[in-house]
Amino acid sequence: MKLNIDTTDVFLGNEIDFRKKINFVFGKNGTGKSTITELIKEQYGQELDVRIFQGFDSIIGEDSKLNAVTLGVENTSINNQISAKEEEKEKIVLNIKEISKLINPPENSDSQNLFSKLEKSNKEYSDKKQEIEAFYTSSATTISGNNNLVKNARTYRKDSFKKEVSDSVTLEKTELEKNSSILKSEKKVAKTITFPKIDFSKYQESVNEILSSKVESKIIIEELVGSASKTTFAEEGVPLHKPGEKCSFCGNLVTEERMTLLKSYFSADEVELLKNRIAKGRNTINEYKESLTSVVIKTEDFYPDFLEESEAIRSDVSRIVESQNVFLGELISALDEKDKKLFEKDKVLTLSLPENFESIIPRYAEIIKQNNEFSNNLEVKQDEARLALRLHEVKKIIDDFKLDSELVMLELLKEKTTEAKTDCENEKAKIDEEKKKIEAIDSDIVALKNETKNTEKLANNINSKLKHSVSFELVRKKADNQEFYEIKNLSEEIRPITELSTGEKNIIAFLYFIEKLSEVSDSPDNINKIIIFDDPMTSNDDTMQYLIIDELQKTIKKCDKSSSSDKFILLTHNIFFYLNCSFEAKNRRDGKNAFEENNFYKLQRCDGQTKIGKIENKQQDFKTNYEALWHELVFLYKEEKPEMMLNPIRRIIETYVVFNGKEDFYKDNKDAKNLFNTNSHYFPDLEADLNGKNRDDIKTMMQKCFRDNGAESHFNKHWKNANKHN
Repeated sequence: MKLNIDTTDVFLGNEIDFRKKINFVFGKNGTGKSTITELIKEQYGQELDVRIFQGFDSIIGEDSKLNAVTLGVENTSINNQISAKEEEKEKIVLNIKEISKLINPPENSDSQNLFSKLEKSNKEYSDKKQEIEAFYTSSATTISGNNNLVKNARTYRKDSFKKEVSDSVTLEKTELEKNSSILKSEKKVAKTITFPKIDFSKYQESVNEILSSKVESKIIIEELVGSASKTTFAEEGVPLHKPGEKCSFCGNLVTEERMTLLKSYFSADEVELLKNRIAKGRNTINEYKESLTSVVIKTEDFYPDFLEESEAIRSDVSRIVESQNVFLGELISALDEKDKKLFEKDKVLTLSLPENFESIIPRYAEIIKQNNEFSNNLEVKQDEARLALRLHEVKKIIDDFKLDSELVMLELLKEKTTEAKTDCENEKAKIDEEKKKIEAIDSDIVALKNETKNTEKLANNINSKLKHSVSFELVRKKADNQEFYEIKNLSEEIRPITELSTGEKNIIAFLYFIEKLSEVSDSPDNINKIIIFDDPMTSNDDTMQYLIIDELQKTIKKCDKSSSSDKFILLTHNIFFYLNCSFEAKNRRDGKNAFEENNFYKLQRCDGQTKIGKIENKQQDFKTNYEALWHELVFLYKEEKPEMMLNPIRRIIETYVVFNGKEDFYKDNKDAKNLFNTNSHYFPDLEADLNGKNRDDIKTMMQKCFRDNGAESHFNKHWKNANKHN
């Protein structure tokens, strides 16, 4: 149970831990003890049974009557049955404790139980999951940092990477290169090519017709008859010579008549006609050959997806062009030879016809169509290429990390965690079954107690405890169908409780509160109690303090039993009362550390707010009221409150003087006497009488007083001890 205290400005801090069964709070009046009580009631009053004792006024009814309480009277048979039931309940509670040890944090950190097993499994699973999630995050960062893999780095996150893990795939080298090329590609358009069309058989036929033709000469030159080479030699020599020049071959004079004869021989109509046919045929073939030079497939105009096919077409085209050029070359060669043999027939050609472009045209048209469509959709294709490359990289990353193995390990750890959780839940189910048994036992105990219900027992119990301490006794009265308690003095006179003295009313109220804790209910009380004693002993209770302490220690023992789920909280301003009430709790017979099993707090006021200090060991705890004064003094010294140091100094000196019989304690220290002995009571004059003295001035004055009494070691010892534990 943690009490939230930040709803008020009384305290420094946010909460007080009351999760232990037994809790002691020491604080002077005005430090906020009653505020703590009110906060507990406010925060836990709805879910828990909060019982608060704050003196007589907190017990008396609105009609100023002490209402009757039903307790169980003595019945040996029923008491034995109840004891047997309580023993049975105690065994079940112990069994629950043993089971709880399995599912709660082990006391020894080296010990292992179901709780530590679950904690370990949870941690291993959590660590592995965090490791994998961190891998996803770092991998996404790696991917997003590569512009070739993502279009917009801001949109690629851990979840993006996780979604692509299942689609990741390793690409072959050619696919990698192809997709990389697509990413680097700029917009490309492959040009349309007009492939020349020709009937090679007709070309060969036309050439053969020329080869089969010859000129029938009408002028006969004997020297040239029957010799084509001589005829050619003569034809080529005509333009090289003029009449009157010597022949370059024979050295004879070239006459006008000879030159005229040769020109007539070579310029006959039939000769010109055949020469023209040869020239025309040659030109036609050369034109076609020239057209072949434009048949060029540029593979760089194609995207990677079409490189292979375009390269194949280019290779086929090159092969066809080459074969056609060879064929045409042979035709031209034949015509050239014919040009030299105009006057005789040549053998016709029987060449194999070359392949034409008919098979290429549809293939090239299709690849151009696909390539140019690709160009129009380049952005889409680049997105596809980018995705393919990214999925390849994702695959590479997860394989390097061995993600599949890590996920298998994560699943195994999850199963291990589920198993450990199931084991804990099974034990919790056992506890629930045991608690049901306790509820049944509680019902049986209530039924047994109801057989012994009696409202007079409370009065008898209180009278028994006060028998030798007061001059009256408590009696039960009934009026108007209402039962209540009044007092009867030694003279048998009945009078209201409200007429008792303050001290008497307080002890009656205290014992009434104690007895009411055992009130018999008509049904099992399954709501846990928070039993709060808010300054239960006042200055009027000095004669009853040991009775009050004894009753509180009995209540502490009941709450501290393993079968009890109730909490005990004592708040007091009285150091003697605090030390005595907590004595047994601090001196446990089981040897356990009292400061670990219980809560001890001290409240110290400074600057209008209360500081809550937890007492965690014997060294920090108070030994005596005198020691508590030294703690208060050093606390105020540390908080630099010189004006507030005077009151504890006065009380320390008064205690020391009484205990040691030092009547002339101040000796010649008149300033100290005036300051410590007077200013402790009258705060309005503090600033004037301090006269600028700071905390160290005041400490020095006090130390000198003890030194002058031969007790400086006493001062140093108590100051040192208080300083160590403040």
